[in-house]
Amino acid sequence: MPFINLTQQKTKEIWPQVHAAFGHSEKITMARVMLEKGALVAEHKHIHEQWSVVLEGELEFTVSGETQLVKPGTVVHIPSNELHAVKAITPCLVMDVFTPAREDFK
Repeated sequence: MPFINLTQQKTKEIWPQVHAAFGHSEKITMARVMLEKGALVAEHKHIHEQWSVVLEGELEFTVSGETQLVKPGTVVHIPSNELHAVKAITPCLVMDVFTPAREDFK
């Protein structure tokens, strides 16, 4: 299926106050992630390389111990198995891309 409208997909709560809609291929998962103000994604890591594009809102993003306030237009790269965490300062919309595909989100 070459076209997926992530705004029309059913969402899944992946962390408290964090919901996402997903598109999957054999090698990549894309996620439209909505974070409520104050949402916390605890420090964690996974085998997946991750790219996060901030579309709306402000996030405090920590990758490998480095923390930055990120705003729309910022792209965050998280290498495989790197510790990372997020705090939503405002309501946020983020597009995440993972490789390999996230079997746990299917």
